[in-house]
Amino acid sequence: MPGGLFDACVFDLFDTLVYFSKEDYLEKVQKAAALCGITENEYLNKWKATGVDSILGRHATTTDRVHCFLKAIGTDANDNLVELLTGIEHQFLRDKTYWYDDAISTLTQLRCLGIKLGLVTNASPSVREVISSRRIHEVIDELIISSEIRTAKPDIGIYIECLRRLGCSSARAAYVGDGNDRELDGAKRVGLFTILIRRNDVRAFVFEQSSEGSTDAIIDTLSLLPSMLGNSEDSQKGRHQET
Repeated sequence: MPGGLFDACVFDLFDTLVYFSKEDYLEKVQKAAALCGITENEYLNKWKATGVDSILGRHATTTDRVHCFLKAIGTDANDNLVELLTGIEHQFLRDKTYWYDDAISTLTQLRCLGIKLGLVTNASPSVREVISSRRIHEVIDELIISSEIRTAKPDIGIYIECLRRLGCSSARAAYVGDGNDRELDGAKRVGLFTILIRRNDVRAFVFEQSSEGSTDAIIDTLSLLPSMLGNSEDSQKGRHQET
């Protein structure tokens, strides 16, 4: 058990630990839309429309999602087109998703303090491309992916499952995220100490944000976490800290 108030820290993935640029994403959209013979806006709208089913595991694979997408735009799902579109999606996630500069060093320090690390992400099965290429499984103890357990943030079940696997109570765990998908609202309901990370860069996508009342602390860099979570005196000061 660490000397501070916390036994575990649970992280969001995108725009918290890793990111991709809007420019790279739009380049992927351009390639995929051209293959389908539709406009980029039509591709975006129809692809996003398959997103909820994908993050809830109703599409078991990216290929399944592509089949659903092609049906929605009225295009024949021939094997070649399905393979090309699936490849574009996977290659983008493998090659264009990057660690934030402060991520790995912070995760390493937290582990050295004896703090268990969890990941809770609303993501399609394709997120495994990111996890594998960035070797996320090597620096996080437990990975909870919404499409694999078929529940998504802010549903409290996804946080409870992560805490169960970590063997930690919510009273001694923190949650860190950028606030998308009302994730801090859910974490707060479970009893986690909630930390909002505000990055200086512009996020590629902003969905439904967490409410202000669900945030216990605000930081602008993950490097503040070891002092906030690993030492009881600093942790007390860290509560309600804004930087």
